Amino acid sequence: MEIRRYEQTDEEGWLRCRVLSFLDTAYFDDVIREKDTYENPLSN
Repeated sequence: MEIRRYEQTDEEGWLRCRVLSFLDTAYFDDVIREKDTYENPLSN
C-alpha cells in the first residue's frame, strides 16, 4: 500500500467511493459532488 497526497485527478474515484458507501444507508441523498477544500491545508 502506498499512502500519498490527494490529487485533483483522484476526484472521480473519491466520488464513486463516497456514493457506494452511502448507497444502502439512510444518508443515500447526502452525496456531495466534489471533495471539500480548505484555505490553509496542512503541508508536509
